[in-house]
Amino acid sequence: MPAFLKASLTILLLSVSVLSGCTQTEVAPTTPEAGTDILVISEGTVGNMGAIRIGLSRTWKKDYVDSQGNSQRGLIATLVMLFEPDRSETKMTVHVGQSFEYHGYTFYVEEIQSTFVLPWSPPGTSG
Repeated sequence: MPAFLKASLTILLLSVSVLSGCTQTEVAPTTPEAGTDILVISEGTVGNMGAIRIGLSRTWKKDYVDSQGNSQRGLIATLVMLFEPDRSETKMTVHVGQSFEYHGYTFYVEEIQSTFVLPWSPPGTSG
């Protein structure tokens, strides 16, 4: 197994709209250890790490339960992950601070940023 498969990978998820809106960012309270690779994925794009391709499908605000079992309300994101060797695809909904494993990689969601499009904004304003 190549060394990079044993490394952790931090994901920064960015959802950006071409329309005006309010930007909201949520950042995990802890940062990954030194030497961790960072992958930035924007909505509608695909990030690559070895044999894994990761796409950001969408972000939105929703209630979820964190890793300590506490109810939270915040940004979540749907990832679509593809493992190239066998073409298997997995969809997963994640939140900031969440860790998960996928085909030998450990992923940590450090940040989710989303631009919410407002139904209407007065001229000269942004959410």
